[in-house]
Amino acid sequence: MKKFFLTIIALVGSVAGYAQVTEQLTATLQNGTTTKVFYGNNGLKSAIAEAVANDIITLSSGVFNNPGTIGKGVKIYGSGFEDDPATGVKLTRIEGTLTLQNEENLVDGFTIEGVWINGDINAGGTTALNNLKVVKCRFATIYFRAASSQIILRQNYISGSVSQAESPKVTGLMIQNCYINGEISSDFDSESGIVVDHCILTAADGSSRDYYHGAWYYTNTILNRFIRPGGVCYNCIGSQYFIERCGTYANCYFDVTNWGVLFGDEQNNLNYLKGTEPRSFTIADTYVGNDNTVVGLHGGTYGWDKIPSTPRITSSTIAGKVDADGKLKVNITAVARPVTE
Repeated sequence: MKKFFLTIIALVGSVAGYAQVTEQLTATLQNGTTTKVFYGNNGLKSAIAEAVANDIITLSSGVFNNPGTIGKGVKIYGSGFEDDPATGVKLTRIEGTLTLQNEENLVDGFTIEGVWINGDINAGGTTALNNLKVVKCRFATIYFRAASSQIILRQNYISGSVSQAESPKVTGLMIQNCYINGEISSDFDSESGIVVDHCILTAADGSSRDYYHGAWYYTNTILNRFIRPGGVCYNCIGSQYFIERCGTYANCYFDVTNWGVLFGDEQNNLNYLKGTEPRSFTIADTYVGNDNTVVGLHGGTYGWDKIPSTPRITSSTIAGKVDADGKLKVNITAVARPVTE
């Protein structure tokens, strides 16, 4: 029932933002069974100001101003991190770096889904920031600035890096089905236990492959940067440069000479775009990982899917005038999607 109710609330937010002719920005705040809608570029900031821990904020498509530091463990759901004409998805963007802090130890987790954060994510301040989940988002770099645990980065387009700005101890960092253009830093504590699964780790920006990833645990991943000694790679795919230069490896295919052949799109690099369009990065199912699914973004439990779990409205009709009871008839058709765990 809780998940179904979230879907209904998300639909309310989607309805408010669906009619693109109005170009109305909305942030719908859900607290229990109570909802409130905030309008305009500062809608997100206003919603956060009134929110309490575990409240849900559903954003329409459009561009929202930076809300400032978020010190409450809220759940933020946008409509997607990029436009998708095939599905009618319009992106939700938050301007500037997003700072998440556990103020006075009152935060028990953040969830952010379906948003383009037009900057970095600063995670943590003076106290531990736990149970952070960033799903189907686009951002530059995520910096961990405090001891943190139980972190999930899933199905994200990360144009920068995953790193520690200082020296906190991060434990339980799971990176799944992400496209990462920068490094996964070696500055994390040796006990961080970072697992990287079904990702693409690139050197697509032209930087040197000698810019090593940390010595972590990599499975079913396509990579074009070296892994520091001590790292472990299982069922990974890489270029010919990786032979004997990725720590410990087993069941890996390290002899790719043409990425375009691997992906079948004739583009011999790992750039996110082909021309102006995002690439699909699908590969032949002959490259099977240790979980019996295809290596790379499309395998695993959480295959590459950029559409967030909020409902997508496919059509709506609004009566031209109110009826005899003073009510306006509205018909909406929506495609519901499961809430991401």
